[in-house]
Amino acid sequence: MFCHPGIGLVDWSIFDSWKADVLKYFICCPICGSGHVAVHFSRAGRDTLTCDVCRGKWHIHVGLTGLHWAELDNEADGGRGKEFLGRRFDKEELQRMAQDARRTTKLRKMRMRKTSNARMSL
Repeated sequence: MFCHPGIGLVDWSIFDSWKADVLKYFICCPICGSGHVAVHFSRAGRDTLTCDVCRGKWHIHVGLTGLHWAELDNEADGGRGKEFLGRRFDKEELQRMAQDARRTTKLRKMRMRKTSNARMSL
């Protein structure tokens, strides 16, 4: 058992279900589209999600039913994500943002491949 500051006494196994719920909405980083994100639960502080690629850091609010909202704590490298600072996003907004970021990242990679293939054929 564990005493969570906002919830009280909970079983450790609940963290696995909370993590799965958070990752359901953060399928990738909403800023850079990377799938390299990590959830960090804190005993006495803020629960966070960080991106290993762009270093964006989100404060996540997780309750008994899972993710409620998130807000960007620290902008990503190079100032990316600045427009998200100070705003709380519900889980549906986060999921939509992550899907858009993933789609943009895939398109960028496809364009890069086409460009490099065109250069190789010259």
